[in-house]
Amino acid sequence: MRLIYMQVGLAYLCLLISSCYGITAGLRARNQGLSNPKRTRLHIPMQLFPIAAPASSYKLYMHLRKVDDATPATPDQHPVTHTQL
Repeated sequence: MRLIYMQVGLAYLCLLISSCYGITAGLRARNQGLSNPKRTRLHIPMQLFPIAAPASSYKLYMHLRKVDDATPATPDQHPVTHTQL
């Protein structure tokens, strides 16, 4: 029984470590003005639960992709990398 508790604890620790990326993405999106604070307050606690973490990450990713596609690209964001012969 003790081994089971240890394995569950280690699995949750791994979840918390991997959730740091989702938490950081939510905070960064809020700080850059890409997401509102209400949405950020929803996504950060969801990162701490095993089933909700992937769903929250996916929703945040899709939201940021939609916002990113809506912003016009500047020449600095997409430099030309090919050369003319």
